[in-house]
This record gives sequence, C-alpha cells and structure tokens, in this order.
Amino acid sequence: MRIIGGYIVSPYSTRYLVSLKRISGLHFCGGSLISRFWVLTAAHCKIEQSQMLVVAGEYSLSTFEGTEQVFRPVKLVAHPEYSPSSKNGDIMLIKLNRPAVYNSFVSIVPLPVQGVAPSEGRLCQVSGWGYTSTIGGKASDTLRSVKLPIVSMKRCNSSASYAGHITNNMICAGFNTGGKDACQVSDRTIQEK
Repeated sequence: MRIIGGYIVSPYSTRYLVSLKRISGLHFCGGSLISRFWVLTAAHCKIEQSQMLVVAGEYSLSTFEGTEQVFRPVKLVAHPEYSPSSKNGDIMLIKLNRPAVYNSFVSIVPLPVQGVAPSEGRLCQVSGWGYTSTIGGKASDTLRSVKLPIVSMKRCNSSASYAGHITNNMICAGFNTGGKDACQVSDRTIQEK
C-alpha cells in the first residue's frame, strides 16, 4: 500500500482505522471498523485466520501507546466474485472475537448513505500506513492521509487512463497532474469529506 503526497495525521483523528498484523506483529494491511464486531478491508489481504491479529487504536506501528485494542478474527468473508487479476470485488469482512470498545481512540468509520455514489470532484480522504513514494522507499510508521478528488468512471476508463479496467464496483480518485495518490486503494478507507 502507498500514500503518495500525503501528510501525517494528528494522533487518533482517524479512530476507525485498524492495522492487520501477522502473529509476528508485522503490519500488512489496513482496515476500517464498521461496527463493534466487524472490520472492512480488501480481499487481497486475506491470510490464514490463525495467523492474523486486528489492532484498533493504533497510531505508530512500532510504539505501544496503551490505546490499542487487539482482536483475533473469528471469520473472514471475502467477496465471492473477488478476482486477484482484475481486482474486481476486492473487499472482505472480518468478524472480531469480541466487541470493540468505543472511546477517544477507537470508533466506527462514518459511512456514506447506502446507494449514494460520491460525485465527481468531491474530495475524499484516503488513510493508511504505507510507502510514501511510488517506487521502493520505506513504509510510514505513523498513520498518513491524502485528499483526492473523485474521478468519473468515464474519464477513469478512457484510453488515457485505465482503458476499461475499472468496474462499477470500484471508485476512481486522483489528480491529472499526479503527485498525490493512494495505490491499491482497496486496503485503505476512503472517507467522504
């Protein structure tokens, strides 16, 4: 995952983000708390359930801040039409082994109204932990965000962009001039602003 041209967010301002970690403690994907028991993430983040931890209330990946709540997944539900090659249906739910406790560090993501698509040009905030450059580089230890405008499906699927590879299940966002981006956007949360 990459957050290009973004900024470090103030601690716990995106309280809905969770870190998906291997049992070793290594962060590998982000997700969003959508209820006390459920996390929304990308299907390409699926690993063996027994090898995963879900950490809410995280800000710095390398520092124990005392705000973290650690969960074990009891169920992983990937979209039945997920395609690793096209990335269509790249979405998954994770059921937690116990309810998250809402507080100043942990809460649910403010989801848009069902059936309402964000309009072209509307700025959205994409957040996560990840690499800060397009090639190589080092992953950010602290949570970062970038604000990007929604791009119409027609423009995004033009021959100058993704040439028809964006499906109706995807959202396209970014700047023509580049410099700001969120690659593999499905493993981060897009929050309407």
